[in-house]
Amino acid sequence: MRFVSGLSAEELSALPAAELAARLAEAYRVIGELTAQVERLSGQVEDFRRQARRDSSTSSRPPSSDSPYKKKSKDWSQRERGKRRPGKQPGEPGVTMKLIDGPDERFEYPPAECRRCGTGLAGEPVAAQRRHQVTDIESAPTAKVTEHVAQAKECPCCGTVTEGELPEHVRARASYGPETSAQAANLTAGHHIPVHRATLLLCELAGVVVSTGWMAGIRGKAATLVEDSGFPDWGRELLKTAPAVHADETPKAPWGSSRPVALR
Repeated sequence: MRFVSGLSAEELSALPAAELAARLAEAYRVIGELTAQVERLSGQVEDFRRQARRDSSTSSRPPSSDSPYKKKSKDWSQRERGKRRPGKQPGEPGVTMKLIDGPDERFEYPPAECRRCGTGLAGEPVAAQRRHQVTDIESAPTAKVTEHVAQAKECPCCGTVTEGELPEHVRARASYGPETSAQAANLTAGHHIPVHRATLLLCELAGVVVSTGWMAGIRGKAATLVEDSGFPDWGRELLKTAPAVHADETPKAPWGSSRPVALR
């Protein structure tokens, strides 16, 4: 009570009854105000805690507003847990690298001396050996440049000059070969690698330096070759014979069923 009144117990006992009652009433009023303030602040703290726990899964907030430190990784696997362990299953044959016959290079490491007494072993026969093989990628080779020379000759009878025919893929004075074009199309169209990155990969892995403009145009050339080959028409005919097209854009049946519509 000294905290409220500022008087000790002895001082309070010496006060008249009317003044003591007034001081007690004031003390109770202050205590009531403090209690109400504590309850109000506690409610605000609880509101703050509730808002901090809210995320896109418990409110209308967008997922981008979620804290990156509280996001839980989603398990997209449709497999039930405990049914099948990841990796090689019991009873399945393992797949490991095996030694091959006729490696490109072979290095032998005989011991130079006895590990116990130090006697030289240079002239002694090999008692046993253990093979190890390392498969690795070599550095990008230098691009192979093949020169095609179209020669002309004059007929000794009529004087007509005839020029030799070049291979079909040789047209420009300087160009990239069909294998370079095929690998460029494989990077951009087959693996959907961006043009600039595909240009760097072709240089790093094959040693062929091309421009990004040439790499950007290779997809159009590949599409023209595919179109001229008749493959799209052949694919359309095959699709017509299929009972259903299993693709993301397969339309639903007219009656609202979710079954794929058969092509007619």
